[in-house]
Amino acid sequence: MHTLEQVGLNMLKVTDLEVSYGEIKAVRGVSFDVKDGGLVVIIGANGAGKTTLLRAVMGLKKPSSGRILFDGKDITNLKAYQRAALGIVLVPEGGRVFPRLSVKDNLMLGAYLIRDKSAIDKTFEEVCEIFPRLKERLQQTAGTLSGGERQMLAIGRALMSRPSILMVDEISLGLMPKLVDKVFEVVKYLNSKGLTILMSEQNASKSLEIATYGYVIELGRVVHQGSPVELSALEDVKRAYLGG
Repeated sequence: MHTLEQVGLNMLKVTDLEVSYGEIKAVRGVSFDVKDGGLVVIIGANGAGKTTLLRAVMGLKKPSSGRILFDGKDITNLKAYQRAALGIVLVPEGGRVFPRLSVKDNLMLGAYLIRDKSAIDKTFEEVCEIFPRLKERLQQTAGTLSGGERQMLAIGRALMSRPSILMVDEISLGLMPKLVDKVFEVVKYLNSKGLTILMSEQNASKSLEIATYGYVIELGRVVHQGSPVELSALEDVKRAYLGG
């Protein structure tokens, strides 16, 4: 696995992915890729299919068709734990943590696949540097944290697994504006250290500020893709997502 300083060496490539819930198609022939060291954002309204897409990449939702390649390997039929072992990690929406466990115990659960104790210790120190608020609260139970702190803890726990690619679902959901700024700063910082990131987000303006590439998804389909500058210039994107 990579340290936080190393550039991600892997690429994610999704081709013609279809995902259904019964008769309802949530994802309709979606294709996208995440280049090494990139920060790719998938923007769209609530219910557009963003979360389903990330869950399918993680192996938590089985696609009805399509292919998912990671580092050139077809992982379409791998289980979620097998994908996690390859370095694919998902931070689900809502800052989900184990509320009765301490902050430190939550973080250490993220390292369950790592066998090298010195690597765990090093990553733990890095996470504490990135999130000083968590360092101050290591013995505090996670359930007593604020919403923003729980989101930081969820990201920190993911980083403890030393991911090759970090997927973050709706990082700003339910957070106060100043905390939204903070978590986006953290994502930008992690990417600047070489971590490959894929995020889904309703907050298009904030996410396009930090992204290297973006996709717009509506009703389960990709309707636009391009650089942040290109997407921000599109009239329907401005109207629907940027308040233009």
